[in-house]
Amino acid sequence: MACLLLALSSASAMRLLPRLPARSPASPVMRATDEPMPSRHVRIVVHNAELLSARTATQTKQKQQQTSKGIESVSIGGTTIKFAHDMTTTFKWGGLILGLVLVKILRKGKYAWTEEPNFKYISRNAVEEAELHEFQCESCGFTIFPARGREGKFFPDDYRCQNCNAKKEAFFDMNDLSDPRTIAALEKDEDFEYEIEEIVVPVDDPEDEGGDDTPPTSNKAPPPPPPPTGTAKGKPDAPPPASPPATPPPPPDFDPLNNPLI
Repeated sequence: MACLLLALSSASAMRLLPRLPARSPASPVMRATDEPMPSRHVRIVVHNAELLSARTATQTKQKQQQTSKGIESVSIGGTTIKFAHDMTTTFKWGGLILGLVLVKILRKGKYAWTEEPNFKYISRNAVEEAELHEFQCESCGFTIFPARGREGKFFPDDYRCQNCNAKKEAFFDMNDLSDPRTIAALEKDEDFEYEIEEIVVPVDDPEDEGGDDTPPTSNKAPPPPPPPTGTAKGKPDAPPPASPPATPPPPPDFDPLNNPLI
């Protein structure tokens, strides 16, 4: 019986309690506590999602600024050079260009150690100089100097004068003295004095190639000795004619400016 009375009293007490309105998740929370003191304390909790997002955005922006800070100063020894703006891009392009230049220098420089000089079209002696040609146009005097052995490329059959558009037949070789046009051009040239020099080009015997340096021997008999000097009767030769007497020295008062023979 006592248990039944206790249950009824507790149920009636629960009915007498006021019902609090349901709060939404976004509404502020108000909590009231009954204390033995006569005063009442109220605690208000405000959601700070917007403040938290603003603070997070500020911190993210500061981190980005610290991360994107480039080259603004350079220290060389005890000297510091400061720039007015970020020089990161400038130094990157400068390093790229410098690297390409060094690669090109190394590629060009290796040929000095791996390849020998090519003297195919370079004249180094008198025999090779004899192979050079100087072609001159008889109409306008235009002159062309093709490289040794490159006449077929620089002076082909369909070549035309660059000055008067004359054909190749109008050109003559200034080194060919058998051409009368060459002789006439040498005589009319007022700027240069030409000296004709005969160059003998030696011809090597292909049979002697690869042998020793000893001169080849001939199977022919040696030539007979020269006949003795003198007449057939054995008389000695006449003495050579005497040299003319030397010219006497001029007198001490000789003046070459007043010489009547001049």
